[in-house]
Amino acid sequence: MTAPIYPKSVVPWTDRVDEQDVIFAKDPNSLAAEIISLENTLGTMPHRENAPYTGSAVTYGNVGARISDVLAGSLHPYCSLTANNFSVFNNQGPGTKFGQYNVFRKNYDPFGYYNGSDITIQASGLYLITATQSWAWNNSGYLRQDLVIANTVVCGDMWQWNFAGSGPGDYQNNRFATTNFTWIGGIPAGQRVRVLSENGTSKNPYPVADSWFRAYCLRKLPGNISG
Repeated sequence: MTAPIYPKSVVPWTDRVDEQDVIFAKDPNSLAAEIISLENTLGTMPHRENAPYTGSAVTYGNVGARISDVLAGSLHPYCSLTANNFSVFNNQGPGTKFGQYNVFRKNYDPFGYYNGSDITIQASGLYLITATQSWAWNNSGYLRQDLVIANTVVCGDMWQWNFAGSGPGDYQNNRFATTNFTWIGGIPAGQRVRVLSENGTSKNPYPVADSWFRAYCLRKLPGNISG
């Protein structure tokens, strides 16, 4: 069979003219070779993305639409959860002796990460995890928010009401205290990801106005990569 030039180069071609040029077998053979080479390079169903993370394959109208959607990051798993107007008990609520796990509701979850209260990872990968929580005003003690992956605390943030050099009296009454964290690392599929809230004040229970919890998969990783 005639050897194709593509994809290493572009085949040269001169238009043939009816009743002037003699069509040799090599002419259609070379075109057929280039078509086959092009098809082999693109592969079959080049307008279909075979779910690189989780879920079903996505079939686009054309290859350009597939490339645009992939570049836009639309297939990267993303889960956004929220909780409003709940209470955190002072070592008396459900969870651990150091606090209680937040129970969220689904805000955005097209990839099925929400498990009814927090997040269960569906695809092994490198994840960016963020959380923010707004607590009501107080005048003593501390508040804490931790990220827990597979029952291990990996990071957190603490708000101390008795902060040195100032004090609650200089922090205007009725202003919210805010705790937040951002973490990046590998998480295998199947791992549970939670937020642990700790009330270290004498106010029991302690009111929380708003809490957000988000997970975004940046890229795939082997399933045994953690942290």
